[in-house]
Amino acid sequence: MVKAFVSDMDGTLLTPESTISSRTVEAIHMAQVRNIRIIAATGRAWNTVYPILQSAGLSCDCVLLNGAEWRTDAGKIMYCEPITGGAPKDIVRELIKQNIDFEINTDIGDFSTNTAICDTAADFPSLKEFWQQRPQIKKIFAFDFNTQKIKTTKEQLKNSYPLSVTSSAPWCIEITAYHAQKCIMLERMLSYFKIKKEEVIVFGDGENDETMFQMFPHSRAVANAVPTILKMAEKKIESNADYGVAREIERILGGNNDAFFQKEKE
Repeated sequence: MVKAFVSDMDGTLLTPESTISSRTVEAIHMAQVRNIRIIAATGRAWNTVYPILQSAGLSCDCVLLNGAEWRTDAGKIMYCEPITGGAPKDIVRELIKQNIDFEINTDIGDFSTNTAICDTAADFPSLKEFWQQRPQIKKIFAFDFNTQKIKTTKEQLKNSYPLSVTSSAPWCIEITAYHAQKCIMLERMLSYFKIKKEEVIVFGDGENDETMFQMFPHSRAVANAVPTILKMAEKKIESNADYGVAREIERILGGNNDAFFQKEKE
């Protein structure tokens, strides 16, 4: 018996335009009226997740920042796993040295060296000013369209710090505390709700979903997923552009919205 659907957002639940389709909204509501819990598991922060959910008329618990936060549907932080020690200072210093832009998520707000890309973040202040505020660091998101530079830097970070260093795309690096991983935070959340791993279906597409696919026996990879995720998945489904998550929920719950699907595509 399925008691929870857990889905990544970008590349999985969201359309290529970063919205939630009406078909997906319908499928989620279908699950929720059957008392099946919906959980978003994403690298995004609350301030970029909430507007998307709100505009679609949805609410759900969220694993955010790749597992650094668990928030309720109302945004209350239930658990946080920040990066501790001196690693954040070293990493930020190195990113600046290599001229790699970044966003840093903290308990005092989100800050970025490139707010044209990270448009919900504030401008990153001087290093001295920033560290004087003693922020709690939840995630560092580094990005550069020189993918070779990103690849090299990612390997350096993996070899230098006991942290979780992953990616959701070839042009970025996502850095969190070692225990700030989607699977670990999900395990904590599901234990709270008394839901077993076997009662969960996870959906994903990227490298930062690997831990979920390793931990949960019932996994679904959208057709646009990276090769590793496609190989790990229990089942491959349609792409995010083709409403893969919605269609799989419909199949599992015995629904058939093909007529609705055709109407939406027109």
